[in-house]
Amino acid sequence: MALPLDGVRIVSLGVSISGPVGLRHLADFGAEVLKVEVPGTGDMVRLWDDAVFGEGAVHFWVNPNKKSVTLNLKDERGKKILREMLESADVFLENFSPGAIDRLGFGYEEVKKIKPDIVYIHTSGYGQDGPYRDMKAFDGLIQAEAGIMEMTGPPESPAKMAHSICDGVTGLFVALGAMMALRQRDKTGEGQELDVSMFDCMVSMQGYFHFHYFLHGTKPSRVGVGHHFLAPYGAYPAKGGKLIGVACGNENTWRLFAGVLGHPEWVDDPRFATNADRHENKDALLEQVLPILATKEREEWRKIFLEAGVPCGAVNDLGEVCDHPQTAHREIFPEVEGEYGSLRMCRFPVKFSEMTPRLEQPPGLSAHTEEVLEALGYSPADVADLRSDGVI
Repeated sequence: MALPLDGVRIVSLGVSISGPVGLRHLADFGAEVLKVEVPGTGDMVRLWDDAVFGEGAVHFWVNPNKKSVTLNLKDERGKKILREMLESADVFLENFSPGAIDRLGFGYEEVKKIKPDIVYIHTSGYGQDGPYRDMKAFDGLIQAEAGIMEMTGPPESPAKMAHSICDGVTGLFVALGAMMALRQRDKTGEGQELDVSMFDCMVSMQGYFHFHYFLHGTKPSRVGVGHHFLAPYGAYPAKGGKLIGVACGNENTWRLFAGVLGHPEWVDDPRFATNADRHENKDALLEQVLPILATKEREEWRKIFLEAGVPCGAVNDLGEVCDHPQTAHREIFPEVEGEYGSLRMCRFPVKFSEMTPRLEQPPGLSAHTEEVLEALGYSPADVADLRSDGVI
């Protein structure tokens, strides 16, 4: 089946997560992504752990559907090969420290000489300019600088989100930005330079909170598993200790919730008359609610709330998510056969009526080097010489 990005070629010097996961989304839809890696070791994420057949789990998240080409870019022959690869590229991505790609000889102006209509993407922690330009960035550090960590966790102390949320969100903006630039090129015939900053992306994800600061000077406090503006809205312990999530997002839901718990009179209590009242008096409200929730198991409450029309959800651990009936029904983790044998992998999370995104195992290190070089006109003898000299 034809995919929308068939024929789009991407050359990537992306390492770690944010840039590569963005290109993974494009590869899912047919783009040929040539991932350039260091000979012998490859991208650092291959070595972060050995959880998947001896290689890093992150590699299997961010690099499916790609081709691996190894090049020593400290060698002029390696640079020559990269320039030849760029002659047929539509997109070029790098996520080194700002300035490093220029010193390597592959800044935007240089690459533009090779391919005038190139869509050139920088991905970095803080962008290509500004006072924080040269700050090193990892997901946890961006969570800290962009305010995510300070807003997360219980009132007593900040907490890091367990997921690489900054990398993942930045990757989505990488993919979206690339698509917008390619669409613009379709209209104008011109490429352009994109500057994707993890910090910018995560500040943009503050959503509605910045309005409170700009207009009223207020900053959100940490609420743990609660909500900054709604009540009752959070996760609360049921009998046995497992948590049940409840979301009363409007007055009708609040009335249903109070009725299910056997206290319809709460609706007329002036402390709980409006959402603002309930949020202001949430401690008093929870004093009433928590003992009742502790009388039944989590699954009992889930069924009761669903039947009554109260939005709810179980607080699941990873095993419960992987084995979840909805996970199975939606086929989120299909079995994928490939170089590493059989492996359950996460598919692209959107279902389309007229196409199926690709889902192939990520490449072994240098798996496609010979294929790419032969397509550029290198003979088997040339390839053998380059390999023996450590260029590939």
